Amino acid sequence: MKIGSYPRVDRMKIRPEDTTDVSVISEIHYTAFKNHPQHEPGAEPVEHRIVERLRDSGELALSLVAEINGNAIGILPCPPPL
Repeated sequence: MKIGSYPRVDRMKIRPEDTTDVSVISEIHYTAFKNHPQHEPGAEPVEHRIVERLRDSGELALSLVAEINGNAIGILPCPPPL
């Protein structure tokens, strides 16, 4: 492949989550833990629910979304310090 012949990819942008990100954040978490070796074969992940519950209870101290070209590709949820 010739240099410069691939589609343009903008820099990654990291920003705070907003209300329109909630479903995609859950989807990213769910997908990340689907078929994870920590789970029994065929078991569905529940890790995405941890962030949902923290957010619903007002206990999510910070949640960042990484995006490229306007598409969320990663997340960083931060619970409050102990």
